[in-house]
Amino acid sequence: MVYGVAPVGEERAGYGYRGLVVRAGAQAVLERARALGFTGWVGPQEGPDVVVVAAGTGLFVADGGRDLEDVGAEMARLGPTLLVTVVRDRLLALVLLREVGDVEDGGDGVEALRYLSEPSVLDPDDDDQPRGEHHAGAMARAFGVPGVAGELRDVLAEALDPEHYIESERLGRVLALLGLPGWLVSSWTLPRPMSVGPARLTRLRAGKTGPAGVVAGWAAARSRRARQVVSRRPDGPRPDGLGAGPGDDVLW
Repeated sequence: MVYGVAPVGEERAGYGYRGLVVRAGAQAVLERARALGFTGWVGPQEGPDVVVVAAGTGLFVADGGRDLEDVGAEMARLGPTLLVTVVRDRLLALVLLREVGDVEDGGDGVEALRYLSEPSVLDPDDDDQPRGEHHAGAMARAFGVPGVAGELRDVLAEALDPEHYIESERLGRVLALLGLPGWLVSSWTLPRPMSVGPARLTRLRAGKTGPAGVVAGWAAARSRRARQVVSRRPDGPRPDGLGAGPGDDVLW
């Protein structure tokens, strides 16, 4: 068992959670989350990093039809950002978001490097082998630990037996190698208390806290649910709120 994740076996629930690890100051991250109308939790400063956890499983998590990757792209302008999605503990998706000076479309922007532990979870006709493990070096460099690149690639490339392992275990190893806060794997319990992690998180509903946030969050949740019904990203929303991105030619 890792960080309170349910043990493997027929009775495990298959937990899911989504979050960002941002290498930036906590106040700047919180201000950006407020400005975006984000719904979820923002953690305290932990060394150079801040963890942001999305609430619920809906595709849209902020104002303007933004999904978590859109929010992560905004956070990446503050510092390198790792987007983490765990789907039913069967799939680990990672996206390294970092600001770059020159992208294919000819301007400044945010580069997205993607990893999927088992693509067949999203598409039964797809491969069941990890994809994108070659980005391990970029991940290690982004978070200042280039020496772990080889070991990280091995962890990402390993094909795990779903009968004996859950993806939260892989994620725990990834976070430890990169020196990032490991309690993210306990965030599936929110809003209930986590077994491991900070004693206090800032809860945002549509970018607001307190009673105003309750009202704003209720209205935003209704709007975002309706928007998800009628909206489609280029290749459609994926299961469990895992947002679809660009075509495969730029994913990997």
